[in-house]
Amino acid sequence: MMIHDSFRLSRIGRLAPAFLLPLVLVGCAAPGFLLDAFMPPDRIPAAYTPADRTTVVFVDDPGNVLPQSSLRATLVAAVRHNLTQEEVITTFVAGNRLATARLNEPDFSDWPIDRVGRHVEAEQVLYIRVEQFQSSEPTKTETYRPRAIVRVKLIDVETGQRLFPARDDYGTRVTTTMFFRTQQESRGTAAVLAQTLAQKTGEDVARLFYRHEPRAVGSGWDD
Repeated sequence: MMIHDSFRLSRIGRLAPAFLLPLVLVGCAAPGFLLDAFMPPDRIPAAYTPADRTTVVFVDDPGNVLPQSSLRATLVAAVRHNLTQEEVITTFVAGNRLATARLNEPDFSDWPIDRVGRHVEAEQVLYIRVEQFQSSEPTKTETYRPRAIVRVKLIDVETGQRLFPARDDYGTRVTTTMFFRTQQESRGTAAVLAQTLAQKTGEDVARLFYRHEPRAVGSGWDD
């Protein structure tokens, strides 16, 4: 046993100089470098863990702040994709059922959230209310900072009770901000920015419900 321990120590002794070489080269920056390389950032816990029940994702835009109605579908698709991929919720109501109800029911905008869920035969409603959506706001340097703010609730259809958040009647606020630089603005640029912002917003909403890594500092368009 002593022979093996000595062997390991001798191996470590021979390898140590090569391992410490980056410390010599980068000086004071070495600790941060090593931490970034070998210690991943702490993961953010889920704000709430929902039951895996049949769910409808309901995007409400009472102020008509979305520049295109199709962005609802983009946002919904991003939420569903991330929750399914993380195996949080695996069964969703088809999006066209909600769209049909919105078009065919004259008083749809007055329905309470639980009634919307019953109409499409869901067990719970993931409700997303859009409060702000600015997809194009260039500065003098042609740097765009698209920003969206939504409120999120999870409602039990059978009881009508709010499952999440526990203490905020208005819903948990989710803010998504991106950064993008271009040489010149065009109609195509604005459309792409809007689609990307809707997708990122959906991802951020989904992240409320599972453990995840924080976005890197300065991330946005390319992350």
